[in-house]
Amino acid sequence: FKKTNVRQELQNVDNMTDGYSFENYCCTLLKYNGFKKAETTKASGDYGVDIVAVHYNGKKYAVQCKCYTYNVDNSAVQQVVAGMKYYGCDIGVVLTNSYFTENATILAKANNILLWDRNKLTEMISIMLKQNRKKKKIYYGN
Repeated sequence: FKKTNVRQELQNVDNMTDGYSFENYCCTLLKYNGFKKAETTKASGDYGVDIVAVHYNGKKYAVQCKCYTYNVDNSAVQQVVAGMKYYGCDIGVVLTNSYFTENATILAKANNILLWDRNKLTEMISIMLKQNRKKKKIYYGN
């Protein structure tokens, strides 16, 4: 097992060629960042939610994952707003390796959706790597 640093991990994420790899990676990341359970939804017909996760505080999160080379627009926010109710979630999140457009930020604020951008992703990766040095190999989903 080769040790990686945060920058290498981000590069690995940016090089993921499909959304499913990123979703699986995010599931692993959530488990290292305060979630006792995180599972991907079915690939098609997921109602705008890629991951349903339960935090240690008992709250159920609907997470839409976007692995993009450009900024995420408000359609991702719309998707998670719609999917939250379907999955009976308390909190909606859009998680990306990129950043968000102004319209996405405005819509998220109006709907109480959390926007976790590249900065938050970096923070989460850092937490995972610190814990991982004491535990097992990281699963990349590919």
